[in-house]
Amino acid sequence: AYANRLLQDENAIVILEEPPQLTLLCDHTAFGALLGTYSWQKRISDGTSTAIEADGAHPLDCKDRLLKFDTTETTVTLDFKEKPDAILSVQCWSEDHWGNPDADSEGVVMDGYEMELKPGGYIYEIIAEWSTEESGYGGRAHYSFYVEALGKR
Repeated sequence: AYANRLLQDENAIVILEEPPQLTLLCDHTAFGALLGTYSWQKRISDGTSTAIEADGAHPLDCKDRLLKFDTTETTVTLDFKEKPDAILSVQCWSEDHWGNPDADSEGVVMDGYEMELKPGGYIYEIIAEWSTEESGYGGRAHYSFYVEALGKR
């Protein structure tokens, strides 16, 4: 019962062990992004900190791990379980570049947490950052996902 009360208490202290999940909302559907490379630290109860560095594959090397999401929508909304302090980078590559991590990326238009989708099949990468100052946890994380925007029907 106590744990359930804490889950409902918006003032409860939450320490994230790793970067929060990123869910994408589009076409009345929610789908998850793939967590890639990240650097994360958290403060322990004795006042010390612990950190982890995880190296993930480049999004263009993840064809077997990224399921394609087809949509007729032109935008997708980023829904982080815990909002980042900053979105550092948003980029994409045409699906023609699968397996070529040296391919040049394209910029993506963002408006808050809403991202404009390019027509056709694209692999997107979001890099977000959380400050450790107030919460005691934070770092930087890369997320990727694959969308084919089919245009309005």
